[in-house]
Amino acid sequence: MEGIPIAPQSTPGPERDVEENRLVAALGWIWVFSVVILLIKKDSPFVQFHARQGFVLFLVHLVLWMALVVLLGQLFWPLRQILNLVYFVVIVVGFVQAVRGKWWQIPVIGSIAPKVKV
Repeated sequence: MEGIPIAPQSTPGPERDVEENRLVAALGWIWVFSVVILLIKKDSPFVQFHARQGFVLFLVHLVLWMALVVLLGQLFWPLRQILNLVYFVVIVVGFVQAVRGKWWQIPVIGSIAPKVKV
């Protein structure tokens, strides 16, 4: 079959991983999906990077929220709402960064997330 040009094979690498997995990585910021994605997409460093941060962020949010409820009770309802708002904003930023193909890391949580084994 001479004369038929063959498309060059794309090289496997970080750029290809990012391009192919941006949406899945973005979904990893939603806590319900993060664990499932961590288990299914073990072969993608980009997905693992974002899903681990989403999972750790959820755990930190849960612990802080429960601590506020137990320790401070209903008196500090506005503080819990601020915590929820910050949590939501960080999820949105992480989601957008993943869709854009960026390796965005949350301060503090981003350094803890790689140590979490799922």
